[in-house]
Amino acid sequence: MQPKLIRLMQREEKESVMLPFSVYRCLQPQNLHGVPFIDPCLIIVLRGAKVLSLQPELACRSGEFILAPAGIELQFMNLPEGEYIAVVIGFCASDLEAIPVSAPPDRDGAAIARVDRTLAEFLNQWINWIDVSPPELWALRRKELAHLLYARGYGSLLKSRSGASWRRKVSEVLMQEPAKDWSLLEISRLLAVSESTLRRRLQSENAGFRDLLESVRLGIGLHLAQTTLLPIAHIADQCGYQSQSRFTERFKQRFGMTPSELRQTRLEELGEGILT
Repeated sequence: MQPKLIRLMQREEKESVMLPFSVYRCLQPQNLHGVPFIDPCLIIVLRGAKVLSLQPELACRSGEFILAPAGIELQFMNLPEGEYIAVVIGFCASDLEAIPVSAPPDRDGAAIARVDRTLAEFLNQWINWIDVSPPELWALRRKELAHLLYARGYGSLLKSRSGASWRRKVSEVLMQEPAKDWSLLEISRLLAVSESTLRRRLQSENAGFRDLLESVRLGIGLHLAQTTLLPIAHIADQCGYQSQSRFTERFKQRFGMTPSELRQTRLEELGEGILT
């Protein structure tokens, strides 16, 4: 899987080829905190290790995966062994429509397990399928993958009653246009509830609208800084920040590194011209 995946990633960077998942790479350690997971995410480590700062500390090594439920924030380190490479697949609500709703997970956090033969073969087929399938069909493979994980006993991490929160519903709307000047009133109309009702429901989940908006914007900024060659100023603009310095300040407060420091961990791979 890995050689084919790396070739696809190189094509994505050089030719703007779309992939149905994200590939994260670094050559130097990354220590990030407050990373939001709005949707459930499957993270497959191909090289190096991802260490989660949980109690107890958990390490996901090459050939293992993490399944992170929706609505959590994680602190972790990405540790290269020569290089760190991981595939990240997020599941939106439509991917999980046919998955039964489960009770919440027994504990907060994420599951770590070995990539078994069935999952490895599924991912290999998906990678080989990318060149010949239109993007319109990619959602079908995500749905298949969700069912495979459900059959492996991970239903509570994919789709639980606690995952169907108002903060997640609001966040998913915000993700569609992170740079837009959103108001709570506009969000409430899209979700077919009154503004006061939406405010109360968010308050019941200890969530504030402005905090959710910033979390979504910075989360997208983190993703773009990790996976694209876009200048930091352009990323800031795409995330709704008119000032690159303001974006950098909030980014560091949230994640513990500036966007340029994060890019430095990929420096040998990317070169110096795209850091600012």
